[in-house]
Amino acid sequence: MDNNFFIDIPFLFDKFIVIAMVFSVIYQLFHKLKYREPTSSSVLLISILVAASYGLSSFSYDLFTGTVNQFLLWVIYDLELIALVWVLHRILKLKFSPTYYYVVFCLSFNSLLFLLMYADIVIRDNQEAWWFWYLYSMLIKLSDFLIVISLFINKDYLRLITMSQKWIAKYKDFKTKK
Repeated sequence: MDNNFFIDIPFLFDKFIVIAMVFSVIYQLFHKLKYREPTSSSVLLISILVAASYGLSSFSYDLFTGTVNQFLLWVIYDLELIALVWVLHRILKLKFSPTYYYVVFCLSFNSLLFLLMYADIVIRDNQEAWWFWYLYSMLIKLSDFLIVISLFINKDYLRLITMSQKWIAKYKDFKTKK
């Protein structure tokens, strides 16, 4: 077996994620035409934007090499995508779907990981791999996979929305008791 195969696995996974996101757009188009649910417009819009963003960023990977640090560029991409999704939901008066919350959560989590990697590699000038680099690699892939799942099923499958609503209710209750 060629040694380059193991080096190419992360890039192959990224291509798989982009292809899965494109399939989610097709799936959501058919779903919207068939069921016409109130949240289907939200999921379709998010699917299109996420697939376009991930597709463009994966193909523009080499375009900005040398001008902008790749980790900072990914942070910019993710934050722009979060802002664009939020603004379009407000302008189009779309109901926030579970997919919206999962995508925003995962993109925010990715941005945090990118900033931590930037701090480690650029600011601390660390060039030796350590446990965080491996954790980063696994968590980024997991987060991207969770985005793909949410683009297809549009459900609170990890109960993140439910837990956050309970946490907010407890916080409000605690604040009113003061």
